[in-house]
Amino acid sequence: MNQSSFARLCPLNGFVHECTLNKEEQELLTNLNQHKAFLIYPFKEAKRIAEIIHTLCSQYNIRVYDALVEPGTSIIKSCKICKLILASDFGIAILSPLNYNVMFEIGYLLGLQKNIFYLADTTKTPLNKIPFDISDRMVVPFDGENSLELNFRKEFPDFLKRVGKSTEEKNSISLKNKNISYEYLSIEREDELLLNGSQITTIKIKMLAYADMPGYPDSKSTISEKLFPFSSFDIELLSYKRDGEGSVEFRMIEQTDKKNRFKLIIDPPLMQGEELSFIYRLHSCGHHVMCLEDLIEVAKYEKKYESLMMYAYRIIAEPTRDCYWKFIFPKDYEITNAQPAVARSEKRIKREELKVESEKSFKRFKDNQNRWILELRLKDPRVSFNYGFAWVPPTKDEYEAVCLKHSATPLRCKQ
Repeated sequence: MNQSSFARLCPLNGFVHECTLNKEEQELLTNLNQHKAFLIYPFKEAKRIAEIIHTLCSQYNIRVYDALVEPGTSIIKSCKICKLILASDFGIAILSPLNYNVMFEIGYLLGLQKNIFYLADTTKTPLNKIPFDISDRMVVPFDGENSLELNFRKEFPDFLKRVGKSTEEKNSISLKNKNISYEYLSIEREDELLLNGSQITTIKIKMLAYADMPGYPDSKSTISEKLFPFSSFDIELLSYKRDGEGSVEFRMIEQTDKKNRFKLIIDPPLMQGEELSFIYRLHSCGHHVMCLEDLIEVAKYEKKYESLMMYAYRIIAEPTRDCYWKFIFPKDYEITNAQPAVARSEKRIKREELKVESEKSFKRFKDNQNRWILELRLKDPRVSFNYGFAWVPPTKDEYEAVCLKHSATPLRCKQ
């Protein structure tokens, strides 16, 4: 049997977390040379029926996980249920009588795309009283212990065949999607903008693979307009640490005057439950809009600048627990109307921005070097949303005066 994954989307808080089971407990639950079934039933009302199911399953070499008799592995009751469900190949649900716990556990198994063998005592739960959400499923009826055993033996062998076929299909599908089977435990990013329009970015990432993965997806840095010279783009891996043995390196795939594509090569790939921490630095030269007049010029070509504000976004493409972003402006470079920016498909979402403000996740201040600092701290940001900053740059005269003061060459767009 393949080992089940214990790093899944938590039904309590909606985020991916690694279960607290140690390796010995995981092996005890998963490394059995037999099918495993999670038994769903109302403990008080169906205890005798559950005992019969245990006996019947043992005759088919089925290991039954029963939350009532399995030892506890967490102070949170639902964590114990969750772990047993994850370790199971399928479920057996006794629908007599129906209660909320039974329906919750059925829903969790269905959410994990695991098969369920339904049983109903028609003297307590007539088939026409089963909720419509599962009434279209095959439910094996019985009206006593003798008919339970007879009907179970009649239908269960075919069900086991479907379970075996379904398991093979899911394993095949999961192999194709391994490269997205991870989450970021934390991201810390610091951007320093220079007067010449260059930017130095340092990013520290801690990630967790909650299923085996073959590597890391491509990353892209694109300059869509030719108004500004794009002299260079460099990426450097500063350090890394992984649980297992292996190497980590960046590899540039494509580099032109408009686009840079690079990939992080992880060799060998991360295995399920393995963590990787790494720090890297990006240095891009001469592509920021530094003054208001240039922003007006760029806005003629770029839809996202239609509000005449500069933006710095980062898309949350994968589940992320904690994200911190610090944006540092040049000394004496005056910006106005700095604010958090949240968008999806280049459309700003005001309600999300107000939420960031109300939760005090955004800060703007000046440091002791007279530099504007913007900070963003996010807890469990929403996937597929862009989070970042918006601001109005200084006028051309103000910008050029600061450059003259600090002996810097101004960056102006091509007229």
